[in-house]
Amino acid sequence: MEFTIEREELLKGIAKAQNIVEKRTTMPILSNILLEASDSSLSVTATDLEIGFQGTYSARIATPGATTISGKKLYEIVRSLNSPEVHLKETEGGRVSVKGGSARYQLMSLPAEDFPPLPKHDSIATITCPVPELADMIEKVLVSVAAEEMRFNLSGVYTERLSEGSPKLRFVSTDGHRLSLAERELPGVETLEMDKGVILPRKGLTEVARLLGEEGEVEFGFQGNSALFRKDEVILVMRLVEGSFPDYRLVLPKESSRKATASRGLLLEAMRRMSIVLSEKFRGVKLDLAPGRLTVSVNNPEVGQAEEEVPVEFDGAPLTIGFNARYIIDALSAMRSEQVELAFNEEANPCQVSGPEDAGSFSIIMPMRI
Repeated sequence: MEFTIEREELLKGIAKAQNIVEKRTTMPILSNILLEASDSSLSVTATDLEIGFQGTYSARIATPGATTISGKKLYEIVRSLNSPEVHLKETEGGRVSVKGGSARYQLMSLPAEDFPPLPKHDSIATITCPVPELADMIEKVLVSVAAEEMRFNLSGVYTERLSEGSPKLRFVSTDGHRLSLAERELPGVETLEMDKGVILPRKGLTEVARLLGEEGEVEFGFQGNSALFRKDEVILVMRLVEGSFPDYRLVLPKESSRKATASRGLLLEAMRRMSIVLSEKFRGVKLDLAPGRLTVSVNNPEVGQAEEEVPVEFDGAPLTIGFNARYIIDALSAMRSEQVELAFNEEANPCQVSGPEDAGSFSIIMPMRI
């Protein structure tokens, strides 16, 4: 194998692969990336056995072939070079020569045939979606994915197709303390191969968000236990999370007896200021809702106290309720609306956070004892 490629082109591919490459693994091959040179292109592949990345980039191929080398080291080398092009050549003794300008490197390689193949994706039926639509949905739900590995069925985003009315795709995530939901009408969603809902892994959707950028369109689809996302020259394939997602519809509020409208920016800034006084042990913020005002306060015996008033539109019965401040901050940060609505029932019931410019999405936050 021997080829020459523009430095920026190669860097673009291996930089994306870096997020997939396993940093700590008992399988050395997973720390490597697969380089396949053929015709006039170079294919860069990385996998951790759950998520696979593959990108195709223009290159001048002198000798077709394939090998694997350390993704981390190749990335560091290419990033440090100041030459416009990089030359790679497989040499004797299981090594790959990397040249750029006056710099010369020899990296150890492992056989390409030992590299785990990506899940088959050639026959997956896909639909096309504008990048901003999918990116916004992902941003709104990633914050509520459970971080604990023990709750495996909550470690991803539940994805289902809604057939009633206009066909929609819905994303739902929860960690047991909060829930985020986002749905969109997407042309062709009824053709997706998903008879029931599937769970997309957090890491996989995080990488999709990195892949998307800001413009263009993305293709995606599902088949068996795999999902495929494709944009331009890049493909991401991921294994779906096994397990049953809980029936989230049981916690969706039917009616709300108290609704307050506030400036998202003012409320977000106030919550961030109040969180300064919080700590790992004391995470709760108290909301005192009265006609025309919302008082946000924190009382942390280890640090001190803080209080701030936020103007709101509200004329219902007064309400005092506590929440994890981080959950409210996360929900507001993912929104676009200038004005947000906080919907409550009683002190023991959750709060629903929504906004007119975030149609089709909302967050539900469970209260906590303060």
